[in-house]
Amino acid sequence: MRQYTTAAAAITDLHERGFTSDFQVCGTDLFWVQQKIFIRTAAFDVVEYHRLWNPAAQQQDMVLLGIIAIDYNIRGILFIDNATIASNYPPVISHKINELNQKVLYRNSI
Repeated sequence: MRQYTTAAAAITDLHERGFTSDFQVCGTDLFWVQQKIFIRTAAFDVVEYHRLWNPAAQQQDMVLLGIIAIDYNIRGILFIDNATIASNYPPVISHKINELNQKVLYRNSI
């Protein structure tokens, strides 16, 4: 995975690689902001996971996720802010991040 030092650098790189849509978590679904469409859990995958740190505060500022929804032919970004991180990720996001980690572990064991 790529490493970023700022949120702006991460967003710029993801946009340049086609992650141009914005998402929000709504219960167990994602809400595609631009099209005002709800995307069910089975219709999207987390393909990138980036923790962005605030060096001055020595804490995690946010998590930036790269999302792909193949049925809709879109790539986008989901931000999870520090307040949400502190109170735990939404369960659907935790599940998707675990799936991504399993894929990475499998690839690295081959």
